[in-house]
Amino acid sequence: MSEILSEAETAVVQIERFWREANMESDNIVALLSKPAVVNSFVEVLLNSIDPKVLRATIFLLCELGSKDKNVIQTLTRVDSDVDCVVALFKRGLLEAVVLIYLLKPSTSILFKMDLVESLLMIIKNKEGDSVDMCVRPKTAALLLLQQVLGGGKEKSVSKVAHSVASAKTVESVIGTLEAEGSEERIAAVGILLRCMQEDGKCRNIIADKAKLTPLLESLIGATDSEKFQIVHFLFELVKLDRRSLNEQNLHIIKEQGTFSIMHTLLVYLQTALPDQCPFIACLLLQLDLLAEPRKMSMYREEAIDALISSLRNSDFPEAQLTAAETILALQGRFSSSGKPLARAFLLKCAGLDRRYNSVMQNEQLGHAVGKSQEKLAEDKAADEWERKMAFALVGHEFGLLFEALAEGMKSEEKKLSSACFVSATWLTNMLTVLPDTGIRGAARVCLLKHSISIFKSARDVEDKALAMLALSSFLQDPEGLSDLTPT
Repeated sequence: MSEILSEAETAVVQIERFWREANMESDNIVALLSKPAVVNSFVEVLLNSIDPKVLRATIFLLCELGSKDKNVIQTLTRVDSDVDCVVALFKRGLLEAVVLIYLLKPSTSILFKMDLVESLLMIIKNKEGDSVDMCVRPKTAALLLLQQVLGGGKEKSVSKVAHSVASAKTVESVIGTLEAEGSEERIAAVGILLRCMQEDGKCRNIIADKAKLTPLLESLIGATDSEKFQIVHFLFELVKLDRRSLNEQNLHIIKEQGTFSIMHTLLVYLQTALPDQCPFIACLLLQLDLLAEPRKMSMYREEAIDALISSLRNSDFPEAQLTAAETILALQGRFSSSGKPLARAFLLKCAGLDRRYNSVMQNEQLGHAVGKSQEKLAEDKAADEWERKMAFALVGHEFGLLFEALAEGMKSEEKKLSSACFVSATWLTNMLTVLPDTGIRGAARVCLLKHSISIFKSARDVEDKALAMLALSSFLQDPEGLSDLTPT
């Protein structure tokens, strides 16, 4: 047996050398080596050899053949033990084996059973995988497999994987892949980083600081709809940092880098996007538009706000309604260190519930939230300016049409939707007191006054009562509002 194995090992190494040196990729050679008997012989070598050089040569040949002839993959997947052997070799440190696992195209459920995450992360962090000459680079294969794991499976399992990726400093290695030559690799990196931000929002600071966005923006051209949405969703999450100045800096990069108009691309995409995608696209487009003078008319702004209102009113798609309500809330522009909108907490502070606001800040570990340093004052000023610009654009659209949509949402039996609409309505109503009066206050009062009174009277939650009172106090600053609130 040992003599036969030795001859087989020698043959494999020679074939691999000839393949590399003589470019043995002709159809006849591939057809000859792809026969089931030959493939099974290669597998026998994998099962019995302990020589790393032989194992690498065998994996290399199977990868080359499998990438050119799908029958090779079918032969390998016909026997579970063959696949198990490849997986075992990968876990023992044979990094080239990850390419063969990728070519085998295992389902997401099988990938979870293989328990490969730790090994995949090691390859992604290891620069050695960048220099291996194969049909697919091991690092690329590992990245694509990891993205598949994070894109499916049970939420609890996926969440655990995402947390390990975010906490293992693998994020920095994945960030570099945003500059990869292949768009498939860049999109996979986007999917991984997006899931990491959703799982551990604090890693978005590292991503925002180190990511080079130009290659990613270029990927929008020629991307499928699902790939476009991955990119847009990623960019949407990326500008939810706890410092307003950094958010606007990143928005400028998104708007100004690239060889084409990102705003025109988003506008065209918005017109054909699925209902649950529209709020994210519209929100990003609106933020990019407001980097310019907000008092000037803008087609992009009009279309973006129209899309948000349409999504908010589209009861046929409840998920899109909720997403629209939550994205409108995020437009206020203040976020925690983990990327959570702080609109509600900030409004509670305006309503006099400072302790609740401070509690939220402490829980989010916002060290710069306390004190009056120059940096803190500058950030507060930037946040206030952004909030005014955004509120002015939203309330001025179609003479307060958004107030109608928010009022409808407040009546929803879906608690999350009604709550988000209530907070957004309170925010915009409160902002009317610092915005130029263009007659919008009357429209807001007609839509929201009765709802605010009802919530103030019936709400059991102290915070909801405080928010309702804040909205009512805004109406009281207007003579007509005072008249409506005064019993006759």
